[in-house]
Amino acid sequence: MERFRNVIDHIGLIGTIVGACVMAGIMFLIVTNVIVRFFGPTIIGAYQLVELAIVVTVSLALPYTALNKAHTSVKVIVSNLSKRKQALCEVITSFLGIITWGAIAWASASLMIERGLTERTDLLEIPYLPSKLVWVFGLTLSCVVLLSDLIIALRRMVKK
Repeated sequence: MERFRNVIDHIGLIGTIVGACVMAGIMFLIVTNVIVRFFGPTIIGAYQLVELAIVVTVSLALPYTALNKAHTSVKVIVSNLSKRKQALCEVITSFLGIITWGAIAWASASLMIERGLTERTDLLEIPYLPSKLVWVFGLTLSCVVLLSDLIIALRRMVKK
């Protein structure tokens, strides 16, 4: 299980680096677009590029957030519980997270398969398929992270 978790951590780290680079590109594009506005028309398709790039950034940030347990939690209440009850709370939240993100990933994959090859942006006609693939990958990786958290919490709950 530890080796599996290390692989997930490595993939999450790569995703974080890629997401940060994409975010830097978004920042550069927006700043350039604002500066160019003073001299004439804006960069054509800048908003569409930002929309597509934000999907990449967010979808790669979700697994990173789950890996570092940086999502919203109620540590004030849970910290007062016994170790076994803390593990039970983690089992419940991981399970609910898997169901929620899994349903969103399933629906996104269905839409991607249904319309993925035909949908394009209006102005630049960039296909949505690559950003949808990254979105589904990020959600699936988030589910895998939550599944490993669930297994670890179940082991802790049974052990104590």
